[in-house]
Amino acid sequence: MDRLTSVVYIMKGRSPLSRLGVLDLSDGTLSDGTLSLRDAKDGGMLFAVPASAVAVRPAQRKFYETKRPGFEVQADDRWWSLVPYAIPAKYQRPGTRELIERYHVLELAPRPAGMSEADYQRLTGNPTSHQALWAGCWLSVLGRGGAS
Repeated sequence: MDRLTSVVYIMKGRSPLSRLGVLDLSDGTLSDGTLSLRDAKDGGMLFAVPASAVAVRPAQRKFYETKRPGFEVQADDRWWSLVPYAIPAKYQRPGTRELIERYHVLELAPRPAGMSEADYQRLTGNPTSHQALWAGCWLSVLGRGGAS
């Protein structure tokens, strides 16, 4: 996989409030690719670092207020708490749809090797399960890419 792009909620502390961002792993192989995070509102770059320079881990704290599965990425000496965006297309706002199209975002998490089509359809049909699938995908990809 040469490129992986998804929409994420950028969480701030324990607040249930968040903002949307675009997380992108691009530019070649996973070990020498670039991981970047853009603010969805203004398109500003929040970070862009070599994927091998980031640390990644499952969320260290539960997002109690939101009950959403997430993961954390350390880039430029800061931990970013991220929760994958997984809202069915029929419920998306027009601005989010435009964001998905502008950045060529994958809406469905890639199906893990060895997972049956029936299990994949079941998981992607439930937003919370789909978020967990996306979080696992990012953790797996960044872990294989040399991130710690």
